[in-house]
Amino acid sequence: MAVEFSPAQALRHTLQYWWIVTVLTIMGGVGGWLYHRSRPPVYQTMIEFTVSVDYTQTGALPERDVDYILGTVGAFLGSIHMKEAVVEAARAQGVDLDLPTLRKISTLERRQTRWQIYIRHTDPQTALQIANLWGEIAYDALLNARQHAIQAQTIQKRLDALAGCVAYPAPDSPQEQTCSFLSAVEFQGEVNVLTRAMESELQASGGIFPNLRFDFSQRAVLPTEPVAFGRGTLVFWGAVIGFVVGGWVVSWLSIRRPRD
Repeated sequence: MAVEFSPAQALRHTLQYWWIVTVLTIMGGVGGWLYHRSRPPVYQTMIEFTVSVDYTQTGALPERDVDYILGTVGAFLGSIHMKEAVVEAARAQGVDLDLPTLRKISTLERRQTRWQIYIRHTDPQTALQIANLWGEIAYDALLNARQHAIQAQTIQKRLDALAGCVAYPAPDSPQEQTCSFLSAVEFQGEVNVLTRAMESELQASGGIFPNLRFDFSQRAVLPTEPVAFGRGTLVFWGAVIGFVVGGWVVSWLSIRRPRD
C-alpha cells in the first residue's frame, strides 16, 4: 500500500536525523574541495577585433556579401597558419604550447562586426600572454594580407585594361595608350606575367577583402576569477549535492521506520 506523504512528518524526521543531513552536506563540501585540488581552476581572457567595410570604395553591398566578407576574417584569424605562428611565438617566449593544445584552449566567436578569441588556461598569466600574442600576430597579418589584396586588385585593373586591347583594337579607342606599344608576343607575355603576379598576391592575401578596415579593439586583460573548477564554486555545489543526498537518506529512513 502506498505511504501517504505528510510534510509535518517529513519535517519531524528531518529534525530527528539532522546529523545525517549535516554530515552528508559537509562531506559533499569536502568532496568539492578535493575535486578542486585534483582539477586546478581554469582562467579565461579574450581579445577582440572590430572589422568594417569601406563603403566609400565599394558602394552599397548586399547583406549576404558583407556577411561573407566578414566571415573571411574569421577564417583568417582561426586558420592553421595563424595558430602555428602563435605556437611558434609562444614557444620563443618560453611558453609550453603545441598546436593540439592551442586548439583545445581557444575559441573563436563572431558578434556582428566583431571577432573575439577566447583563451582558457590554468595559469592566468599564460592565458594573457597567449591571447595578446595571437592578437598582435593576427593584426599585423591582417594588415599585410590587405596590402596583398590591394595589390591583387591593382593588377586585376591592369589585366582588365589589357583585355580592352582585344575588345577595342581601334586606334582611337580609350585603350590606345595602353596597347599601342605592345606586339602580339609582348601582349601575351604581359598577360602571363600579370596573371601569375595576381595569383601570388591573392594567395598571400589569405582571402581578405581589399576594402576592409581592422581595429585591434580589445587586448587581453589578466583574469582574476576562474571560469571553471573554482574552489568556492565546487565546494558550494558539493555541499548542495550532499544536502540533497542527506534529504533523500532521511526520506528513505522515514519510509522504513514504522509510523509512530
